[in-house]
Amino acid sequence: YFVNPPLAIVSNKDMNIVYESIENTLSISMPGVSNENIEILAPRSIKKGKNPGEYIMNDEKGKNGKVAIRVRDKVSGIESPPVVFDVVRLPKPLALFSSEGSRLSNQQIAAGVISGSFNNDRLDNGLKLGVAEFKVRLGLRNLGVVRNTNGRLNDRVKKEILRARRGETVQITDIKLTSLKIDKGTRRLSTQNDIVLTIR
Repeated sequence: YFVNPPLAIVSNKDMNIVYESIENTLSISMPGVSNENIEILAPRSIKKGKNPGEYIMNDEKGKNGKVAIRVRDKVSGIESPPVVFDVVRLPKPLALFSSEGSRLSNQQIAAGVISGSFNNDRLDNGLKLGVAEFKVRLGLRNLGVVRNTNGRLNDRVKKEILRARRGETVQITDIKLTSLKIDKGTRRLSTQNDIVLTIR
């Protein structure tokens, strides 16, 4: 028997808070209780992961900004006190360009890479954002949509930029990002900013 009810140990190995409507990876254990005998009572959005003690909480919105995780030992029936997490909305990511500054040479712009960041190391490491697509405008000309290039400009756009004159602007807009942990990579996240560069 237990002198004191065992406390469930719940942690989120990617991020120390739970984010709304995305896939959160949790580590759940109870001292003295094997992984096979751990039962998740709530919330129902938690499913077993691939590794022992690993669980996935997916598409959880919580209630009043919080979610209470309830765990029980199947053998003894003893339930741990709820472990409460704040449920936070995912912020809009920032669009970044690999070269610093807004005035760059034709070559620097053509060789540059667009990326996305939440400006939060734990969130960036947990979600690993990728660039799905973006639009490029050179001066008054639309150069079209660039897709599936891992954030790089395609050859056609590079040629146009390398021919551009000093003082012309390159605008990279409608940047869409993805993550395999957000709706399995099907949802597109819009960045909160565009990238505007001037050819020097």
